[in-house]
Amino acid sequence: TTSAIVTGQRTIDPSKIVVPTTISISKTGIFVRVQYMGAYTGFYEADGAVHKIWTSGDRLFTIENSSQTVTVSVQKTDRSAKQPLTVEIWKEGTMLKNASTTALFGQVNLSAKV
Repeated sequence: TTSAIVTGQRTIDPSKIVVPTTISISKTGIFVRVQYMGAYTGFYEADGAVHKIWTSGDRLFTIENSSQTVTVSVQKTDRSAKQPLTVEIWKEGTMLKNASTTALFGQVNLSAKV
């Protein structure tokens, strides 16, 4: 049986609690990781190919066959100042660069030579 959890004025059904999954970064390949609980939009670019982003949550984007610079620009689409928007560029299991913001409608811009 499932029992409710009472917190202050709210009753929470334990079956509605979502635990985020963990993303593992491969030791081979190039990746852009974006972490934010809310929605965000932007793009990443590698070797002249631009890929638009419009999503939410912790996401890992695979960069195919890049041999130059990876550029990322991501912006929150809400007013949350509590949750950080974090962007990382990874190559062969090593983080090359990362940055984050907690600003309202905050934006992160990163570039890394891969």
